[in-house]
Amino acid sequence: MKNNFLVLVFVAFISIVSAGCLKGKCHHCTINNVKVDYCEDDFTDTEINAAETACGLAGGDWD
Repeated sequence: MKNNFLVLVFVAFISIVSAGCLKGKCHHCTINNVKVDYCEDDFTDTEINAAETACGLAGGDWD
């Protein structure tokens, strides 16, 4: 139950912050068939690294 809550909070936060990728290299976190984009043009390296860590902790797949 706690993991599901963390996943929902994580996906909601990133969905609000990320408007999608139009250019540049993008990374993706997929949790329960929900794919969230992280583009290098929109996020700093530190933010992308934190997102990758959070994605893994939430049980998501990072690519």
